[in-house]
Amino acid sequence: MTTDAGDVVRRVRRQLGLTLAQLGERKGYSAAQVSRYERGISPLTDVDVLWRFATALGIAGRPRPVAQASRRAGPRTRG
Repeated sequence: MTTDAGDVVRRVRRQLGLTLAQLGERKGYSAAQVSRYERGISPLTDVDVLWRFATALGIAGRPRPVAQASRRAGPRTRG
Protein backbone atom coordinates (compact mmCIF):
# COMPACT_ATOMS: atom_id res chain seq x y z
CA MET A 1 0.00 0.00 0.00
CA THR A 2 1.35 3.40 -0.94
CA THR A 3 0.60 6.57 0.93
CA ASP A 4 0.55 9.81 -0.98
CA ALA A 5 0.76 13.33 0.38
CA GLY A 6 -3.02 13.77 0.29
CA ASP A 7 -3.48 10.68 2.47
CA VAL A 8 -1.00 12.06 5.00
CA VAL A 9 -2.73 15.45 5.06
CA ARG A 10 -6.13 13.78 5.60
CA ARG A 11 -4.87 11.47 8.35
CA VAL A 12 -3.10 14.22 10.32
CA ARG A 13 -5.97 16.68 9.84
CA ARG A 14 -8.40 14.15 11.29
CA GLN A 15 -6.04 13.29 14.16
CA LEU A 16 -5.94 16.97 15.04
CA GLY A 17 -9.73 17.19 14.87
CA LEU A 18 -9.72 19.79 12.09
CA THR A 19 -12.41 20.08 9.46
CA LEU A 20 -11.61 20.63 5.81
CA ALA A 21 -12.76 24.23 6.21
CA GLN A 22 -10.57 24.85 9.26
CA LEU A 23 -7.44 23.58 7.53
CA GLY A 24 -8.30 25.56 4.42
CA GLU A 25 -8.81 28.74 6.42
CA ARG A 26 -5.37 28.36 8.00
CA LYS A 27 -3.68 28.53 4.60
CA GLY A 28 -6.13 30.28 2.30
CA TYR A 29 -7.80 27.34 0.56
CA SER A 30 -11.46 26.43 0.31
CA ALA A 31 -12.70 23.25 1.97
CA ALA A 32 -13.42 21.93 -1.53
CA GLN A 33 -9.81 22.48 -2.64
CA VAL A 34 -8.43 20.80 0.48
CA SER A 35 -10.74 17.86 -0.23
CA ARG A 36 -9.50 17.66 -3.83
CA TYR A 37 -5.89 17.56 -2.60
CA GLU A 38 -6.67 14.88 -0.01
CA ARG A 39 -8.51 12.68 -2.51
CA GLY A 40 -5.84 13.05 -5.18
CA ILE A 41 -8.14 14.80 -7.64
CA SER A 42 -5.74 17.75 -7.63
CA PRO A 43 -2.16 16.48 -7.43
CA LEU A 44 -0.45 17.57 -4.23
CA THR A 45 3.01 17.91 -5.75
CA ASP A 46 3.80 21.63 -5.47
CA VAL A 47 6.48 22.12 -2.80
CA ASP A 48 4.99 25.42 -1.62
CA VAL A 49 1.54 23.87 -1.16
CA LEU A 50 3.02 20.86 0.62
CA TRP A 51 4.98 23.17 2.92
CA ARG A 52 1.84 25.19 3.74
CA PHE A 53 -0.05 22.06 4.76
CA ALA A 54 2.92 20.66 6.70
CA THR A 55 3.28 23.86 8.72
CA ALA A 56 -0.47 24.18 9.30
CA LEU A 57 -0.58 20.61 10.58
CA GLY A 58 2.59 20.86 12.65
CA ILE A 59 4.44 18.17 10.71
CA ALA A 60 7.15 20.33 9.17
CA GLY A 61 10.27 19.13 10.93
CA ARG A 62 12.90 21.08 9.06
CA PRO A 63 13.27 24.61 7.71
CA ARG A 64 11.60 25.19 4.36
CA PRO A 65 13.75 23.85 1.53
CA VAL A 66 15.39 26.45 -0.66
CA ALA A 67 16.61 25.76 -4.16
CA GLN A 68 20.36 26.15 -4.36
CA ALA A 69 22.54 26.53 -7.40
CA SER A 70 25.04 23.79 -8.02
CA ARG A 71 28.43 24.50 -6.52
CA ARG A 72 30.26 23.04 -9.46
CA ALA A 73 30.00 24.22 -13.01
CA GLY A 74 30.54 20.93 -14.79
CA PRO A 75 30.85 17.22 -14.27
CA ARG A 76 33.19 16.10 -11.51
CA THR A 77 36.21 14.14 -12.69
CA ARG A 78 38.78 12.21 -10.74
CA GLY A 79 42.29 12.89 -11.54
